[in-house]
Amino acid sequence: MQQVKISPAIKLADSAYFQQIKDYQRQFKQIPLIMDYLAQILEVEMALQAGQLPPQLPFLEINEAMIEAVQRRIVGQYPNQPILGNKIWGQQVEALMGLDQLLHDFRDELIQRYKMYGYVSTPAVTELSNYLTGRKTLELMAGYGYLSAGLKSLQPDQWIHAVDNESWQFQPNQSALKPQPLVEKMDALSALAHYGNEFEVLLVSWSPDADPVDLSILTWVREHFQGEFLLIGEDNGATNSPAFWQTADLTPIDTYNQKFGSFDLIDEKLYRVK
Repeated sequence: MQQVKISPAIKLADSAYFQQIKDYQRQFKQIPLIMDYLAQILEVEMALQAGQLPPQLPFLEINEAMIEAVQRRIVGQYPNQPILGNKIWGQQVEALMGLDQLLHDFRDELIQRYKMYGYVSTPAVTELSNYLTGRKTLELMAGYGYLSAGLKSLQPDQWIHAVDNESWQFQPNQSALKPQPLVEKMDALSALAHYGNEFEVLLVSWSPDADPVDLSILTWVREHFQGEFLLIGEDNGATNSPAFWQTADLTPIDTYNQKFGSFDLIDEKLYRVK
Protein backbone atom coordinates (compact mmCIF):
# COMPACT_ATOMS: atom_id res chain seq x y z
CA MET A 1 0.00 0.00 0.00
CA GLN A 2 1.24 3.48 -0.90
CA GLN A 3 2.59 5.38 2.11
CA VAL A 4 0.50 8.47 2.78
CA LYS A 5 2.74 11.43 3.54
CA ILE A 6 1.55 14.55 5.32
CA SER A 7 3.62 17.50 6.58
CA PRO A 8 7.40 17.22 7.11
CA ALA A 9 8.65 15.18 10.03
CA ILE A 10 7.25 16.35 13.36
CA LYS A 11 9.73 17.24 16.10
CA LEU A 12 8.01 16.96 19.47
CA ALA A 13 9.40 16.18 22.89
CA ASP A 14 9.40 12.55 24.00
CA SER A 15 5.99 11.29 25.03
CA ALA A 16 5.45 9.88 28.53
CA TYR A 17 2.52 7.89 27.12
CA PHE A 18 4.52 6.07 24.47
CA GLN A 19 7.34 5.51 26.97
CA GLN A 20 4.84 3.68 29.17
CA ILE A 21 3.86 1.54 26.18
CA LYS A 22 7.54 0.61 25.74
CA ASP A 23 7.80 -0.21 29.45
CA TYR A 24 4.84 -2.58 29.21
CA GLN A 25 6.33 -4.10 26.09
CA ARG A 26 9.46 -4.97 28.08
CA GLN A 27 7.36 -6.26 30.97
CA PHE A 28 5.44 -8.62 28.67
CA LYS A 29 8.36 -9.47 26.39
CA GLN A 30 7.67 -13.19 26.81
CA ILE A 31 4.09 -12.78 25.56
CA PRO A 32 4.33 -12.34 21.75
CA LEU A 33 0.62 -11.57 21.45
CA ILE A 34 0.97 -8.49 23.66
CA MET A 35 4.38 -7.55 22.22
CA ASP A 36 3.04 -7.46 18.67
CA TYR A 37 -0.06 -5.59 19.78
CA LEU A 38 1.94 -2.83 21.48
CA ALA A 39 4.29 -2.63 18.51
CA GLN A 40 1.33 -1.50 16.39
CA ILE A 41 0.69 1.37 18.81
CA LEU A 42 4.33 2.43 18.75
CA GLU A 43 4.17 2.40 14.95
CA VAL A 44 1.55 5.17 15.15
CA GLU A 45 4.02 7.44 16.94
CA MET A 46 6.83 6.58 14.52
CA ALA A 47 4.66 7.30 11.50
CA LEU A 48 3.42 10.68 12.73
CA GLN A 49 6.91 11.72 13.80
CA ALA A 50 8.09 10.85 10.28
CA GLY A 51 5.38 12.95 8.65
CA GLN A 52 3.21 10.02 7.57
CA LEU A 53 -0.30 8.86 8.35
CA PRO A 54 -0.34 5.91 10.77
CA PRO A 55 -1.49 2.31 10.17
CA GLN A 56 -4.96 1.02 10.97
CA LEU A 57 -5.34 -0.20 14.57
CA PRO A 58 -7.26 -3.09 16.10
CA PHE A 59 -9.69 -2.47 18.94
CA LEU A 60 -7.48 -1.42 21.86
CA GLU A 61 -8.08 -3.53 24.94
CA ILE A 62 -6.58 -6.38 26.91
CA ASN A 63 -8.62 -9.29 25.61
CA GLU A 64 -9.20 -12.85 26.78
CA ALA A 65 -6.55 -14.28 24.44
CA MET A 66 -3.89 -12.05 26.02
CA ILE A 67 -4.95 -12.94 29.55
CA GLU A 68 -4.86 -16.64 28.72
CA ALA A 69 -1.40 -16.26 27.15
CA VAL A 70 -0.08 -14.74 30.38
CA GLN A 71 -1.70 -17.51 32.44
CA ARG A 72 -0.17 -20.22 30.25
CA ARG A 73 3.25 -18.63 30.57
CA ILE A 74 3.08 -18.58 34.37
CA VAL A 75 1.79 -22.16 34.59
CA GLY A 76 4.56 -23.28 32.25
CA GLN A 77 7.23 -21.55 34.34
CA TYR A 78 5.97 -22.67 37.75
CA PRO A 79 4.09 -25.96 37.24
CA ASN A 80 5.02 -27.24 40.70
CA GLN A 81 5.05 -23.95 42.60
CA PRO A 82 1.40 -22.85 42.85
CA ILE A 83 1.99 -20.34 45.67
CA LEU A 84 4.73 -18.55 43.75
CA GLY A 85 2.72 -18.81 40.52
CA ASN A 86 -0.33 -17.24 42.17
CA LYS A 87 1.79 -14.41 43.54
CA ILE A 88 3.25 -13.64 40.13
CA TRP A 89 -0.19 -13.94 38.56
CA GLY A 90 -1.49 -11.32 40.98
CA GLN A 91 1.31 -8.98 39.91
CA GLN A 92 0.59 -9.62 36.25
CA VAL A 93 -3.12 -8.99 36.70
CA GLU A 94 -2.32 -5.58 38.16
CA ALA A 95 -0.01 -4.84 35.23
CA LEU A 96 -2.65 -5.95 32.71
CA MET A 97 -5.22 -3.67 34.32
CA GLY A 98 -2.81 -0.74 34.13
CA LEU A 99 -2.08 -1.46 30.48
CA ASP A 100 -5.77 -1.79 29.67
CA GLN A 101 -6.41 1.68 31.12
CA LEU A 102 -3.49 3.07 29.12
CA LEU A 103 -5.00 1.65 25.94
CA HIS A 104 -8.34 3.28 26.71
CA ASP A 105 -6.50 6.62 27.02
CA PHE A 106 -4.96 6.38 23.54
CA ARG A 107 -7.37 8.78 21.80
CA ASP A 108 -6.76 11.38 24.53
CA GLU A 109 -3.02 11.07 23.84
CA LEU A 110 -3.52 11.57 20.09
CA ILE A 111 -5.69 14.61 20.75
CA GLN A 112 -3.30 16.14 23.26
CA ARG A 113 -0.10 15.40 21.35
CA TYR A 114 -1.13 15.52 17.70
CA LYS A 115 -4.54 17.22 17.71
CA MET A 116 -5.93 14.19 15.89
CA TYR A 117 -9.53 13.82 17.07
CA GLY A 118 -10.74 11.37 14.45
CA TYR A 119 -8.19 8.63 13.74
CA VAL A 120 -6.84 9.17 10.21
CA SER A 121 -5.00 6.06 9.04
CA THR A 122 -3.24 5.30 5.78
CA PRO A 123 -5.62 2.45 4.77
CA ALA A 124 -8.76 4.44 5.60
CA VAL A 125 -7.64 7.53 3.67
CA THR A 126 -6.65 5.32 0.73
CA GLU A 127 -10.13 3.79 0.70
CA LEU A 128 -11.76 7.22 0.94
CA SER A 129 -9.58 8.52 -1.89
CA ASN A 130 -10.70 5.63 -4.08
CA TYR A 131 -14.32 6.39 -3.21
CA LEU A 132 -13.93 10.04 -4.22
CA THR A 133 -12.70 9.02 -7.70
CA GLY A 134 -10.90 12.32 -8.23
CA ARG A 135 -13.92 14.54 -7.55
CA LYS A 136 -13.34 18.09 -6.30
CA THR A 137 -13.62 17.98 -2.51
CA LEU A 138 -14.02 20.69 0.12
CA GLU A 139 -13.44 19.76 3.77
CA LEU A 140 -15.05 22.00 6.38
CA MET A 141 -13.86 22.33 10.00
CA ALA A 142 -10.75 20.41 9.02
CA GLY A 143 -8.86 21.00 12.27
CA TYR A 144 -5.19 20.24 11.71
CA GLY A 145 -5.93 18.95 8.22
CA TYR A 146 -4.78 15.32 8.44
CA LEU A 147 -7.64 14.01 6.31
CA SER A 148 -7.28 16.44 3.41
CA ALA A 149 -3.48 16.26 3.55
CA GLY A 150 -3.68 12.50 3.19
CA LEU A 151 -6.12 12.73 0.29
CA LYS A 152 -3.90 15.29 -1.44
CA SER A 153 -0.85 13.09 -0.93
CA LEU A 154 -2.56 10.23 -2.73
CA GLN A 155 -3.99 12.38 -5.55
CA PRO A 156 -1.77 15.49 -5.95
CA ASP A 157 -3.72 16.71 -8.99
CA GLN A 158 -7.13 16.38 -7.34
CA TRP A 159 -8.85 19.60 -6.15
CA ILE A 160 -8.79 19.09 -2.37
CA HIS A 161 -9.30 22.11 -0.16
CA ALA A 162 -9.60 22.32 3.62
CA VAL A 163 -10.81 25.17 5.81
CA ASP A 164 -10.97 25.70 9.55
CA ASN A 165 -11.64 28.73 11.74
CA GLU A 166 -8.72 27.75 14.03
CA SER A 167 -10.80 28.02 17.18
CA TRP A 168 -8.58 25.25 18.59
CA GLN A 169 -5.85 27.84 19.23
CA PHE A 170 -7.84 29.13 22.21
CA GLN A 171 -7.91 25.73 23.90
CA PRO A 172 -5.54 25.17 26.85
CA ASN A 173 -2.31 23.16 26.64
CA GLN A 174 -1.66 23.70 22.95
CA SER A 175 1.24 21.68 21.54
CA ALA A 176 3.89 23.13 19.24
CA LEU A 177 2.33 21.28 16.33
CA LYS A 178 1.35 23.39 13.32
CA PRO A 179 -1.64 22.58 11.07
CA GLN A 180 -1.08 21.04 7.65
CA PRO A 181 -0.09 23.76 5.14
CA LEU A 182 -3.16 23.31 2.93
CA VAL A 183 -5.64 24.38 5.65
CA GLU A 184 -7.08 27.83 4.94
CA LYS A 185 -8.26 29.90 7.90
CA MET A 186 -11.96 30.34 7.21
CA ASP A 187 -15.15 29.38 9.00
CA ALA A 188 -17.46 26.78 7.48
CA LEU A 189 -20.32 29.02 6.36
CA SER A 190 -17.96 31.59 4.84
CA ALA A 191 -16.25 28.79 2.91
CA LEU A 192 -19.58 27.59 1.50
CA ALA A 193 -20.43 31.13 0.40
CA HIS A 194 -16.94 31.73 -1.02
CA TYR A 195 -16.50 28.48 -2.92
CA GLY A 196 -20.14 28.08 -3.88
CA ASN A 197 -20.46 24.97 -6.03
CA GLU A 198 -16.83 24.75 -7.20
CA PHE A 199 -16.63 21.41 -5.42
CA GLU A 200 -18.43 18.12 -6.05
CA VAL A 201 -18.02 16.56 -2.59
CA LEU A 202 -18.48 18.25 0.77
CA LEU A 203 -16.63 16.53 3.60
CA VAL A 204 -17.07 17.09 7.33
CA SER A 205 -15.16 15.06 9.90
CA TRP A 206 -15.56 15.20 13.68
CA SER A 207 -17.69 18.30 13.90
CA PRO A 208 -17.81 19.49 17.56
CA ASP A 209 -20.79 18.10 19.46
CA ALA A 210 -21.62 21.47 21.06
CA ASP A 211 -21.57 23.58 17.89
CA PRO A 212 -24.86 23.81 15.93
CA VAL A 213 -23.07 25.08 12.81
CA ASP A 214 -23.44 21.58 11.35
CA LEU A 215 -27.21 22.14 11.11
CA SER A 216 -26.57 25.38 9.20
CA ILE A 217 -24.27 23.45 6.86
CA LEU A 218 -27.00 20.86 6.29
CA THR A 219 -29.52 23.60 5.52
CA TRP A 220 -27.14 25.13 2.98
CA VAL A 221 -26.56 21.74 1.36
CA ARG A 222 -30.29 21.12 0.97
CA GLU A 223 -30.87 24.55 -0.54
CA HIS A 224 -27.82 24.99 -2.76
CA PHE A 225 -25.72 21.84 -3.28
CA GLN A 226 -26.18 19.17 -5.91
CA GLY A 227 -23.11 17.09 -5.03
CA GLU A 228 -22.41 14.53 -2.30
CA PHE A 229 -22.20 15.42 1.40
CA LEU A 230 -19.99 13.02 3.38
CA LEU A 231 -19.66 12.97 7.16
CA ILE A 232 -17.34 11.11 9.52
CA GLY A 233 -18.72 11.02 13.05
CA GLU A 234 -20.51 9.10 15.78
CA ASP A 235 -24.29 9.03 15.46
CA ASN A 236 -25.75 10.78 18.54
CA GLY A 237 -22.41 10.48 20.28
CA ALA A 238 -19.06 12.28 20.49
CA THR A 239 -19.50 14.39 17.35
CA ASN A 240 -22.03 16.82 15.87
CA SER A 241 -24.91 18.62 17.53
CA PRO A 242 -28.08 16.83 18.72
CA ALA A 243 -30.12 18.99 16.32
CA PHE A 244 -28.05 17.73 13.40
CA TRP A 245 -28.61 14.06 14.22
CA GLN A 246 -32.34 14.69 14.60
CA THR A 247 -32.56 16.41 11.20
CA ALA A 248 -30.04 14.67 8.94
CA ASP A 249 -30.93 11.80 6.61
CA LEU A 250 -27.96 9.44 6.98
CA THR A 251 -26.83 6.45 4.93
CA PRO A 252 -23.84 4.52 6.30
CA ILE A 253 -21.27 3.65 3.63
CA ASP A 254 -20.84 0.01 4.57
CA THR A 255 -18.04 -0.77 2.13
CA TYR A 256 -15.91 1.66 4.15
CA ASN A 257 -17.27 1.13 7.65
CA GLN A 258 -16.90 -2.66 7.61
CA LYS A 259 -13.17 -2.30 6.96
CA PHE A 260 -12.36 0.54 9.34
CA GLY A 261 -13.86 0.09 12.75
CA SER A 262 -12.89 2.36 15.62
CA PHE A 263 -10.03 1.42 17.96
CA ASP A 264 -12.14 2.37 20.99
CA LEU A 265 -15.76 2.72 22.09
CA ILE A 266 -16.36 5.82 19.97
CA ASP A 267 -18.26 4.34 17.05
CA GLU A 268 -17.27 6.78 14.30
CA LYS A 269 -18.50 5.93 10.79
CA LEU A 270 -18.61 7.36 7.29
CA TYR A 271 -22.06 8.55 6.21
CA ARG A 272 -23.70 9.99 3.11
CA VAL A 273 -25.90 12.86 4.29
CA LYS A 274 -29.04 14.35 2.74
